Amino acid sequence: KYEQMWHVSRNTLLCCTHETYVDCPYYEQGQYSMDGALEMLYTFRASSDRKMPLKFLSDLAASQTPDGMICANYPTSVTQVIPDFTLFWVLAVRDYLRYTGDIKNVASFMGTVDKALEAFEVLKNEKGLIGPTKYWAFVDWVPGWMRGVPHHGDKSPLTVTCLMYAAALRAASELATTLGRSTRAKEYLERAEAMVEAVKANCYDSEAGLFRDTPDYRFFSQHTTVWAILSGAISGDEAGALVDRTFESPEKVEKCTFSMNHYFFRALEVANRYCYAPALFDGWEKMLDLHCTTWCENPDNPRSECHAWSSAPTYELSAMVLGVYPTSDGYDTVRIKPEVKSLPINWARGSVPTVKGEIFVDWSLYGNFFSMQVTLPEGVKATVVLPDNTVIEDVSGSKEIRCDI
Repeated sequence: KYEQMWHVSRNTLLCCTHETYVDCPYYEQGQYSMDGALEMLYTFRASSDRKMPLKFLSDLAASQTPDGMICANYPTSVTQVIPDFTLFWVLAVRDYLRYTGDIKNVASFMGTVDKALEAFEVLKNEKGLIGPTKYWAFVDWVPGWMRGVPHHGDKSPLTVTCLMYAAALRAASELATTLGRSTRAKEYLERAEAMVEAVKANCYDSEAGLFRDTPDYRFFSQHTTVWAILSGAISGDEAGALVDRTFESPEKVEKCTFSMNHYFFRALEVANRYCYAPALFDGWEKMLDLHCTTWCENPDNPRSECHAWSSAPTYELSAMVLGVYPTSDGYDTVRIKPEVKSLPINWARGSVPTVKGEIFVDWSLYGNFFSMQVTLPEGVKATVVLPDNTVIEDVSGSKEIRCDI
C-alpha cells in the first residue's frame, strides 16, 4: 500500500505542476503559498531540479503587499491575503536553502522575508499575541470550522498563527546566520522567544494540558500541538507528552486534514512520537480503498479530487521510511535514520535525488535482524542511526550495515 501511495502522490504532484505550481488542475488552478511550500518539498523528494521551487518562491515574493504580507496566491488579478500563508512562504525559503545550498538566490529574498515578518510584529497586542487581523484567518479545512477558521478566530488572536510566527522567526534567524547577519539573527531569536512565552502565558490550558486555539475560549485542535512543537515552545519529553495528551485527551480535539498532516508528521518526528504515524496514514489508505489515482483536497468533502498539498506520503516515504534527510544546506551531510518500528513494513528500497547525486538505501528486517545497504554520492557524508540506536558517523561511498534489534 505504501508503494501505491508513492505513485498516487507523484501523479498528483505532476498533475498540479504546470507553468507554476497549482493547488488543483481543475478549480482555482492557483499558485497558493501553503500549497506551493508543500509542493516544493515534495518536488525535492522526487527530483533534484530546483527550477520550479525557485520560480514559486520568486513569484510569491513579487506579490508582497505594502504592509509586508505575501499574497495567498500569485500570479492573479485579485489580491487575497491569508496571514499564515505568508509564514508558509518564509518557512519555504528556509527549506529551499536546506535542499539546494543556493545562497545567492536566498540572499535576494531576505528583504522580502524581513518585511513579511515585520508585518506580524506590528500586529501584536498588549499581551504580545498577534491579531486579530483584517485578513482571512484560514488555518485548515476542518469540518465545523467556518471557512477554515478556528472557533472565535475571526475576533481573537489565533494561537496557531502566533506559534507559526515564532517558527518562521527561527527559520529566518537561521537564514540570517548563514548570510552573516548575526545581529538580525539574534533579534529574530529574541522575538521568537518572546512570542512563545506570550503563548504559554495566555493560551495554555492547564486543566486539559493542551494549548487553546484562542486565548479566551476552550476549543482545542491538533494544530496547536503541531506548532507548539515546531515553534520550539515545547520540546523534549514535554513535547512527547503533549502529543500523547492530544491523542488521548477526553476534550474534543479537532484533527488536522491532509495538508496540515505534513506538519503533524514533522511534529511527531521532533517529539519522538512517530509511532502515531499509522493513524495519520489512515486517511490515505481510505482514498486507496476508493481507488483514487490522485489525492483529494479534504477528507470529509473532497471538492477537488486532485490536490497536491495532500501528497505528504512523498515526503514520508523518502525522509522517514528510507530515512534520508539533509543535515547541512545543499546535502553535504545527511542523516539516514529509517523508521523501522513505527510502520507495519519489513523492508524498503529506493533512491533520493539530491543536488549532489542520488542516495540509495535498501534495508530489510528479518525477525530481530536488521540489514541496510547505503550508497552515497562522492563528497557526501552520512550519519547513520540504526534501529538499536547505534550511531555511525562519517559514512561515505557504499556501505553495508547490520545490527540486532
